[in-house]
Amino acid sequence: MTQAAQRIADYALVAKLGKGGMGWVFKGIHIETGKEVAIKILPPEMAKDEKFVTRFLREAQAATVLRHKNIVRVYEAGQYQSLYYIALEFIDGETVAHAMEREKTIPLRQSLDIVYQVAEGLAYAHQRGIVHRDIKPANIMITKDGVAKIMDMGLAKWTRSERFHDPTRPGFTVGSPAYMSPEQVVDPENLDGRTDIYSLGATLFHMLTGRPPHLGRDAQEVMVKIVKSEVEYPEEMPDMVTRLLKKMLAKRRSERFRNAEALIKALTQVMRHFGMDVSQPQKRPKRPASSTLKKSLPAKPAKARRRRKTPLSTILLSAMVLVTILLFAAFSFSQSQDQRKRPTDIVRSRSKPAKRVQVSLPPEPPPSMPEETLKEKAQKALAEVLKWCKEHPDELVEAYRRLEKVRAEYGTIVGGQVTDYIDMLADKIKDKIEQAMEEAVKIAAKGDKLLAKKRLQAIVDKYSPVSGISVEVANSLARTIEMIRRLER
Repeated sequence: MTQAAQRIADYALVAKLGKGGMGWVFKGIHIETGKEVAIKILPPEMAKDEKFVTRFLREAQAATVLRHKNIVRVYEAGQYQSLYYIALEFIDGETVAHAMEREKTIPLRQSLDIVYQVAEGLAYAHQRGIVHRDIKPANIMITKDGVAKIMDMGLAKWTRSERFHDPTRPGFTVGSPAYMSPEQVVDPENLDGRTDIYSLGATLFHMLTGRPPHLGRDAQEVMVKIVKSEVEYPEEMPDMVTRLLKKMLAKRRSERFRNAEALIKALTQVMRHFGMDVSQPQKRPKRPASSTLKKSLPAKPAKARRRRKTPLSTILLSAMVLVTILLFAAFSFSQSQDQRKRPTDIVRSRSKPAKRVQVSLPPEPPPSMPEETLKEKAQKALAEVLKWCKEHPDELVEAYRRLEKVRAEYGTIVGGQVTDYIDMLADKIKDKIEQAMEEAVKIAAKGDKLLAKKRLQAIVDKYSPVSGISVEVANSLARTIEMIRRLER
């Protein structure tokens, strides 16, 4: 970047932070407010693809509505001169990937804490129809206070194609392919929130063991193993953690946690098993401590509180109560012998004493509606909206509102389809605005500036409520308003 380009829109660039899948990342300061931000600038080779830029900026604008403590905030996205940029929340910290480069592994308790926080961020995003698709250590930031934040939420799917154009090249054994779900390899267009749960499980496995679940000579071999090979878990890994990971890393997504909320419940029990009080904010260390998996395990159980001596009177009273209960039980038992025993009672009386039950993950609560039924209901709702849109082709604003309602209600089940239809709506709205501007120019050329202004104002009033549907619509409306101002001179 040249010296003359030390400013992007309303931000002054003060330092270069690094380079990622989206190009160079700079530290910026808002010129008016002084707020620190991170500025990502798309590289020239990506900016040349007009279709890519259009959809990327549209998704970036949609991501600005995500406001959660465990998601890096997207402030805005746009074009400044010939550059396309995104303004993000500036995080003073490091990624989990950087921490593992230094320490190799992350202690068990801290790993669980990080995964718990990421799961909360995913639950929030999934409820709003946004799937990350690229959860991995490099996309999880840890602040100096130990708060985990998901990067590129809603943006990752637009950067992956650039990195995977040659899946056979070497050097990708710990990159994004290592964290992809089986369905992401086989059918990347048909994904839901459970793909993020798998990727988060692969990330947890890497944090604890120092390597991803599957390794290979190149990306293609890794992806084949993801689909066909079983994960080998270290023998020293605690049983509860192994069971948790097996459910997160299940080949079939129907066998994984149904959603991020179910994962959070399971994580809560596992964390409490290791003495972590998840009901209270965790005291999170500023940096991951150096440790291996064995060292990260709790060495000793928590010290039990010193028992107080029980008074003699209390012991005697308890003994009397126990004797009374035993006499009553014996009497009830003798009365029941006169009654005819049922076969099931006899079987129970002959059964062996029950073995000690091991602690297991909490069962997932039964869904309020079977998954297939919910999917059918979502498709039916979408079909009704599309039918209405076909019957009312000129009601573009209302069509957008109805589609957004379906996406908000059913989330990732039809989120991708709804996004495609909204893209088409955005193109139609942009065409309407551009057509109105062309007609206004002709009318003004004939000398009737008042009529031209009136027509343009009607367009602005009509489509301003959906200006956020895309960057192109917002820009077209801005040009329309500027044209109205020129007509007023």
